Amino acid sequence: MTDGKNDSIKHSMIDREEILEKIREVLDELPEKCREVCLLRFVHGYKYSEISEQLGMNENTVKVQLHRGLEKLKRCFSDYDFVLVLFMLTVCLENV
Repeated sequence: MTDGKNDSIKHSMIDREEILEKIREVLDELPEKCREVCLLRFVHGYKYSEISEQLGMNENTVKVQLHRGLEKLKRCFSDYDFVLVLFMLTVCLENV
């Protein structure tokens, strides 16, 4: 007899790993500057002005790159709750 609670935990862990892997794949597909902007913003918590300074680009360019990255993530995760995806991006990819 299986324990429903343990099955649920195993299922959650698989989903988590699948989502993380898919996030990594999507990030790898982004152009380098777009990927850098997304990681600095969501994983490291930089402000637009800090990203702009760090990468030597206009603040509006930072916003455009971030928007493009988010749109790609939204398209690739249309079957998921996007808040969960953003949470996974910010909390679970700290070592990226």
